[in-house]
Amino acid sequence: MVLNIGLFEFLVIAVIVLFIIVPAIAVPFLTAKRGNQQKAKPSRSRRAVSPSRAQRKQEAKLKSLLRDGVLTQAEYENKLRLLRQRNA
Repeated sequence: MVLNIGLFEFLVIAVIVLFIIVPAIAVPFLTAKRGNQQKAKPSRSRRAVSPSRAQRKQEAKLKSLLRDGVLTQAEYENKLRLLRQRNA
């Protein structure tokens, strides 16, 4: 079967348009975020945390406040004692 050269050119152009140009134009529109949508991320605060880990985190926060000069040594020791009493 002998292909007409015009038909062959048409097929080549059709393949180029269908598989290269159309996807190149359509993909950005199809993957674009619409409006003000945000991906749902699991919040760190909602993760299950063991009590001992939570206590260590709170103690570390108190220690950083002491280091930054927000708390005095007496305030730090008082808050640390209260924290340990509450978690005991």
